[in-house]
Formats: sequence, structure tokens, C-alpha cells
Amino acid sequence: MANLPTINAYGKIITLLDAMRSKPIPEKITNDIVKTVFDLKSSSYAAMIPMLKRLNFLSEGNIPTETYREYKNSSDPKSVLGKVVKKNCMVLFSNWMKIPIN
Repeated sequence: MANLPTINAYGKIITLLDAMRSKPIPEKITNDIVKTVFDLKSSSYAAMIPMLKRLNFLSEGNIPTETYREYKNSSDPKSVLGKVVKKNCMVLFSNWMKIPIN
């Protein structure tokens, strides 16, 4: 199976996604930015940076992508998030749905 990020505090994902929409887009997302700009102090949020990369919200250099901007500025962020998950995390469902991953 593909190398997927591990997140222990999955209940906090919504809080992070809400912060992404309500705060200015930083030049780069780091643990310090998550704590100071997003005001998310828990160390659990540091583990979510790889998830944001997997979802294509961040580049390999932790720079917000066009997908991040689309999510932040969308009038229908749930739809954007659904498309992002479907596109970037299909490996999660491939065995269950018997879909080949290219």
C-alpha cells in the first residue's frame, strides 16, 4: 500500500481545515505557522502537514498550492475537499472497490 500519513488526532482535521479557510494564506506552512498563524497549539497538528501534502494542498516545500487557494476561496469547500480526497487518496479505497491504481 502507498505511504500514507498517520494521524492520531483525526478529530482535529476539521479544525485545521477551518483555520485554512479563515486565516490568510501563508507563504509556507510550518509547525510554527500552524501554532502562531492558525493558533493551533497541539502537537497533533504537526502530523497533519504530510496529510496536506498528500491532498495536494501543499507542495513538497510546504508551499500552499492552487488547490489550497481553491479550497480557501470556494463558496462550496466541501465539494472541493471531496474532489481532492477522491483524486489524491483513491489508494484508500482501491482494495475495497477493486479499482486499479495507476
